[in-house]
Amino acid sequence: MITSNIKYGLFNDESDLLYNAPSLGKLKKRFPQYIKNAEKAQLYGRRLARDVLLPKALETDEKCHEDPTFFDQEVWKAFNDAKINICWLPKEFGGLGWSMLDYAAAAEELLAADIGNASTHLFNGFWIMAVVSDMRLDLFMHAAREIIQANNKKRPVFFSWAVTEPAGGTDNLFKEPCKTGRPTMEIEKMSGGYQLNGSKCFISNGSLAHYVLFAASVDRERPLETMGCFFVPTDSKGFSVGRVEHKMGQKAFQTAELVLKDVFVPDKNIWVQPGKGMQHTTEILSVTSGSVALNGIAVARGAVEKCIQFACQKKTGGLRLIDENWVQIAIAEMLGEIKAVRSRFYDFVIALDTLHFASLMTKVPMKLAMIPRELLLTKPCKWITDQKRVSDITSAYKKSIVPEETVNYFKSYSSELKVTGSNLGMKITSRVLDIVGLEGMTRDHGIEKLFRDAKLLQIYDGINQVHSVQHFNDEFRKVIR
Repeated sequence: MITSNIKYGLFNDESDLLYNAPSLGKLKKRFPQYIKNAEKAQLYGRRLARDVLLPKALETDEKCHEDPTFFDQEVWKAFNDAKINICWLPKEFGGLGWSMLDYAAAAEELLAADIGNASTHLFNGFWIMAVVSDMRLDLFMHAAREIIQANNKKRPVFFSWAVTEPAGGTDNLFKEPCKTGRPTMEIEKMSGGYQLNGSKCFISNGSLAHYVLFAASVDRERPLETMGCFFVPTDSKGFSVGRVEHKMGQKAFQTAELVLKDVFVPDKNIWVQPGKGMQHTTEILSVTSGSVALNGIAVARGAVEKCIQFACQKKTGGLRLIDENWVQIAIAEMLGEIKAVRSRFYDFVIALDTLHFASLMTKVPMKLAMIPRELLLTKPCKWITDQKRVSDITSAYKKSIVPEETVNYFKSYSSELKVTGSNLGMKITSRVLDIVGLEGMTRDHGIEKLFRDAKLLQIYDGINQVHSVQHFNDEFRKVIR
């Protein structure tokens, strides 16, 4: 078992955010509080990672291997107490008021310690991201109330996004594949809503979710033109969880089959009307796919840090492995690759704070809408925010701030990052295994776990090959005919 006495990475007690991304130094001079908050968030996440996730990573991996439905209540409690589950929400609502940069700085630490367990809780921010992408005030306030009340009562509440279907894979994620996709969900329009039948597969957090957003097409012959999004509480009649997958990596991040049999979704729970689902999905991917790059950076970094710890303790011929020049060269090269992708990623999150959905939280209308948490939970506030006209106004305002061309730009940016970051994770973990050899590959060192964890990054949120094609088309469609 690797033990650490080197003050580096997760064991560094000081923020190294500016060292790892030196371009932030210029921003610190212009916007000092923005960067200072991110440095604090990094240390906040690092302490949680080091104290809670890292000591339990191998134990949790083993328990999830034996039982894929295992859920670590102690980890959840620590995350709940730290308010990671409501970090996106403004401080007025009881959250941490984090920017995307704050979130990324903290998340990298958590993911580097244990990507599976960390992802379970970080993915919960998806609901806030999804509702802000539409800026429907009724949905946003409902999400805020639900997670604030859950945090106050110290009970878990999880959300999930269901896209992948057994016969269609992730076709629904991308415009061109969706046109010729083979959706299997059957959706029937009924008085007052829709009835859903079918299944979704490989759904992250699906077995834990209390609420699921289903992306599905009403007309299977015209999947792109009729795609919508349906909000389903998991206690709905006819909803059930099927198989929970036995996974090779990220075992603590549960993945499940979801089954719907005559599930009725009332009109009020139609998140996105049929016909507008692809634009909504594109907007979510324009953020989430890029965020997968951070997972790749974190797992690569975690592997290098464990490699350094191992090499400092392993002796061959009376010399430490770390003193070998070939090891030093390999580690230096890997660090250079990680820093290059990290710099590109931090450009992305700063752009999200400046131009995309996260910028909405800093605009004057949103600041004026920030009310104390006590008022947020009252019935009069709920009545006001549930009014359709209010949501129409906020949605229109959001579209004026983040127009479609901005979303499409970020979609391409996000695809590029997803491929680069996830490939980095696979490449670095593989190279680390070459350095540590058979002894370092034993389970107790945790290095082989990182290799297993990395592979999934190339697959979920859309396989890398499809993202590469999408990125190519976005980049060259106008110049190659």
